[in-house]
Amino acid sequence: SASITTVSENGQCSSCGDLLNKYSLAGSEFNQILEKIRRIVSGKESSLRDIRRFSQFSDQNGPFNIIIDGSNVAFHKHGYEFSFDQLINLVKEIETQFPEEKPLVILPAFRVSSLEKQFPNATKIFEELKIKKQLFVSLSSDDWCWLFGALYQKQNGWLVTNDEIGSNYFTLINGPILKKYKRYHQIKFDFTNGTPILHLPKPYTHCVQKLNDSCWMFPMANDLWLCIQADN
Repeated sequence: SASITTVSENGQCSSCGDLLNKYSLAGSEFNQILEKIRRIVSGKESSLRDIRRFSQFSDQNGPFNIIIDGSNVAFHKHGYEFSFDQLINLVKEIETQFPEEKPLVILPAFRVSSLEKQFPNATKIFEELKIKKQLFVSLSSDDWCWLFGALYQKQNGWLVTNDEIGSNYFTLINGPILKKYKRYHQIKFDFTNGTPILHLPKPYTHCVQKLNDSCWMFPMANDLWLCIQADN
């Protein structure tokens, strides 16, 4: 029998009652992207050094399963104004929602240095994050660093950014795999009166699935699904 059905927030089919599965990248796909990043930055000594520094930092102090694109968070809807409140509030929100995970903010050195010169309290804020092992400062562009950092955690990693990760140098990595990674591991955010709102990936994967020996699920438009169950 076939029926048009809906799926609950936790992925349960309203027709057959089964839960949809969530799929991630295969280990080989993570390794492929990480190696591709290493090759791309191999000609940029500072970026290559950042990746090596991050790997060592993570191995010694991690794992950091939630990587935060600090600049993307702090500048969100603030133009050229860096919002310390937004950044710190988002870190606290992650600590509340994921008390067993270690969040890590990544910022470029030039940004940290500039902010410390502009704002008297910046040094104290950054030092507090460093003491808690919640801040990693990249020596060069932070883009490669936060992407590599999130991928380095493989299946357990989450990346907090509203960046669409669609610039030309990112697509050099592997477009289809990167798109799949974003769908499964990217946490987007917003703020309402200063309070962070996290938009987590769905706990199930939007694709054709065989749920058991007698049921298939096919995604349709407008959040509808086609549930096909074998007749008894």
